[in-house]
Amino acid sequence: MIRISYLLLLLPTSVMATSGNKEPQQTAVEFNHWYLSQVELNIEPNYTSREMKKYVTTATREKLQRITDQEQQSGDALYDADYFIKSQYVDDDWSEKVTVLSADRDPVCLTVKIAFGAKQAHVVADCMVFENGLWKIESVTNIK
Repeated sequence: MIRISYLLLLLPTSVMATSGNKEPQQTAVEFNHWYLSQVELNIEPNYTSREMKKYVTTATREKLQRITDQEQQSGDALYDADYFIKSQYVDDDWSEKVTVLSADRDPVCLTVKIAFGAKQAHVVADCMVFENGLWKIESVTNIK
């Protein structure tokens, strides 16, 4: 009887560990594939969309929405490059070829370096944090 109780205690934690909990590298690749497909279709970011909520932290989405609101009110762009890809343009093969170059953990986040395109000429670092049981993007830095 004790063994059965012990197994039942382990079951919920093993189910929780696999339900929606992906590696941060996989999450970064999925997000960038999705995001670049939106950019190619000229779809403006919707920070309240289901996809954004799935891949980007609440704090980051709220900050980006405030910036978008300020830009719309003033008519001036506050940033000259896209926040998530850190570029003003997208090469034709970027959405098809999103590659993880490395993943490094520090006390703040798990940094996933992502290269775009077959030539891997453009690289960003996605700072991934664990929020509500999912790995999400907290910030993005241009590497090259």
